[in-house]
Amino acid sequence: MKKIIIILALVFSISFVVADCRLFMMAGYGNETLLNQYNSEYLEDFLDELQDQGGSSSSSPYWNSDGWGLGYYLPGDTEIASVYRSDNPAFGDPDYNAAQTVIQNAGAHLVIGHVRKASSGSTGIPDPNPFIWNENGIDYCFAHNGTLTSSAVTSITSWLVYPFNQLQTDVDSEVFFRWVMQNISDNDWNILDGLHDALDAISTQSWNKNFVLSDGVDIYAYRNAIDSDHELCFGWRTESAGYPEFNNFRVVMSTLPDSPNIGTTEMSNDALLYYPANGRTTLFNDFSGAQPEYKRSMVSGWNWEGMPTIPSTTGSSNAEALLSDLTDNGITQVLAQNNRSMTYYQSAWSHNNLYNLNWNELYKISLGNAIYWFYNNPSHPSYIGYEVTGYIRNPDTPTLTNIDAYEEYWISYTLLPTQNMDDAFGDEWENVYSVKSKDWTYMDLTYPDSGSRGVDPSPVPSMQMRALEFGKGYIVKFKEDIDSFTWNYARVPGSVEIPEETESVSFSYTELADYEAIDIMEIEGVESVQEIGVFEDDVCVGAVVTDELPVQIRAYTTGTGEELTFQVVEGSRSLPGKKSYSVYNFDRQQYENRSLRSGQQSYSLIKLGKEDYSISVPSTKITNLNNFPNPFNPTTVISFSLSSEFHVELNIFNLKGQLVRSLTSGQYTSGSHSITWDGKDDQGKTVSSGLYMYKLITSNQQISKKMLLLK
Repeated sequence: MKKIIIILALVFSISFVVADCRLFMMAGYGNETLLNQYNSEYLEDFLDELQDQGGSSSSSPYWNSDGWGLGYYLPGDTEIASVYRSDNPAFGDPDYNAAQTVIQNAGAHLVIGHVRKASSGSTGIPDPNPFIWNENGIDYCFAHNGTLTSSAVTSITSWLVYPFNQLQTDVDSEVFFRWVMQNISDNDWNILDGLHDALDAISTQSWNKNFVLSDGVDIYAYRNAIDSDHELCFGWRTESAGYPEFNNFRVVMSTLPDSPNIGTTEMSNDALLYYPANGRTTLFNDFSGAQPEYKRSMVSGWNWEGMPTIPSTTGSSNAEALLSDLTDNGITQVLAQNNRSMTYYQSAWSHNNLYNLNWNELYKISLGNAIYWFYNNPSHPSYIGYEVTGYIRNPDTPTLTNIDAYEEYWISYTLLPTQNMDDAFGDEWENVYSVKSKDWTYMDLTYPDSGSRGVDPSPVPSMQMRALEFGKGYIVKFKEDIDSFTWNYARVPGSVEIPEETESVSFSYTELADYEAIDIMEIEGVESVQEIGVFEDDVCVGAVVTDELPVQIRAYTTGTGEELTFQVVEGSRSLPGKKSYSVYNFDRQQYENRSLRSGQQSYSLIKLGKEDYSISVPSTKITNLNNFPNPFNPTTVISFSLSSEFHVELNIFNLKGQLVRSLTSGQYTSGSHSITWDGKDDQGKTVSSGLYMYKLITSNQQISKKMLLLK
């Protein structure tokens, strides 16, 4: 569709527009379109709500009658597809309806909207929001909800330099937009640092500064209001997962409608929200100050975290002080490179050469409770996220110095936005041998000269391009000695993908602090795979849900040298016997019939063969396993259905894999059943708040799920 560009004459006898206004931005997760069964109805609701907010007091509860603007990006594009503007009130405007229809059917990835209130200055002009700045093929779009004072307009205008001082309208919001873009440009198009510099410079000015900004992929939203009329909220779908990183869309709006299955949170003053198309949502409170408060979510179990904000100019701070917020969320252990560690037990810390945390290091943190900061929904509990107040590091500061080839380095990724590895490592990418995250392992399996080690078929899962996320930690090896390494800001929006991971329903295992990565290239005789489990001494230590090969599986082994075995779930979801397998020898460039043993390798590439033997069991299917309520206090009912009569065990475990309560062990008929857990262990003692696993076991199937006891 042809882009509509409206150029407005610059009025030199300037009387800048005062605007109450309302703004809106919505994007699909990843590279998803908003035109699908999950998102389209919500897009329609939000655009309808924006239209209702763009009326007059006689036509709607809002008085934003001085025009509207709508624009959208298509998936994978960084230039805006079309922009529509009008000087009419959006409420009841057939042109707004027509533009909305086009956008809803265009397969948009990101949509921006604005309705305008002009109480003085130029009226009768199409709404210039969203403002657009194109740089190297990227359209940055911006919408503002607020008003600059006349003194702010004067001072900021005097700071603008060419080409950002070439204003096209007499609207005060454009001055604000140009100031933001000038600072981003001054920081080599690093949006986080540019926004911080722009807002820090005007932090003492008192006016409403709410805005949304996007490069067509990620959303940046900022709230700083001097009155209660300029709220800013963000929301997400709550049906498909527990937190917005893995939901279908994310939305920011001045006032969100009351839609079903939408979680919403109102932003506090001086807060910057980074809402990525992929990866973990990030929030900074007190953003314009010298030491913003970085707030993140963390999961129960092990988290591989960095400390990109540290309350010290040296980049190192006391560990106990930095981790104090986590002592109420079941923190048990912190691991660092070179076998350094901290343990929290009975309200006290013990240290093994780990006393300070550094901005550039990875730390593996074990939590008993997940902590999320964005719930405000009756169906979910409210948590505060993990907060660290500190300086945003200069992106030009080297992350590592004096690097030795093929040595492990536990490092933190400190750049926004999320980037693919090759972009993040920049000129050193060709020198990267391996990158290991909590969820995947990358290995360079090519010879420098020949270009291939002869692995067939390709691509190998470990050679898949992966994304690095702000605030997370990674284990990296380089192929050559390097004097210093600094993360690279490549500014390539739209190229990042972080695939969702589905929880296994056939295998149950406990994630540990580390794992062995295994690439499974093929399975002989299997046409339709659903799940693969890896076992150590007949105990499941990892599983992956997949419908295609090759695939990578993480094995959380004990490192005791036991043989690893594999089971495959096909269409029937019955557990077959163990699979034979062959292991790729990289030196000989061939597969060999030998065993993998726990702890004797960090990475392997294998092919699964036919079954060694089969387990003959009656066919039974467990369905509808669930518990209600969840969260609960102190009792919850676990229900399930059986397709036939079978012996069943139902047990409760803590996150360390320790048995808490054996609820039942006996024969059950086909049909539906329910069992109540009263929140007590096998000794009759009431257990503490936290996340627990319940596992239902038959002789040919086992399913586990999580539940939260919240007192």
